[in-house]
Amino acid sequence: MSGARGPVACVWGVSPRPGAPRPARRGRDPPRARGPQLQAPLPPPRSDDPAQFDARSEYYDPKASPEEPRWSCVDLAFGRRLPRLVPLREIKAAAAEGTGPAELAEFLLLTRPRLSCMPVPESVFAWIVALGDGEGA
Repeated sequence: MSGARGPVACVWGVSPRPGAPRPARRGRDPPRARGPQLQAPLPPPRSDDPAQFDARSEYYDPKASPEEPRWSCVDLAFGRRLPRLVPLREIKAAAAEGTGPAELAEFLLLTRPRLSCMPVPESVFAWIVALGDGEGA
């Protein structure tokens, strides 16, 4: 289980369900798997990060309140390792040439590349997985 934090995480924000493991925190993240990875294909439901209200937490935000939360977090689970890395330049080239799925042109990775966590249209997700599995060019 790993976690993502920040204002962008509000797109998919989640706090743990009762009994679920807490998202990993910066500085305490588990070792990252090497090589191409596949993360959760569907966004989890949005909820607020409870650490922002806990004064003992390193993520405490004095400006946040339960009525007006400022932070969300995202739970991610490792899906599987892809046999082949799909480089960003390949995705950009396919978008420029119009050889990928129709939704690729509006994919946030290409239009706003600094997002740390973003929704991925199902057709784009399936296309990238197929490329990673060596089923496309």
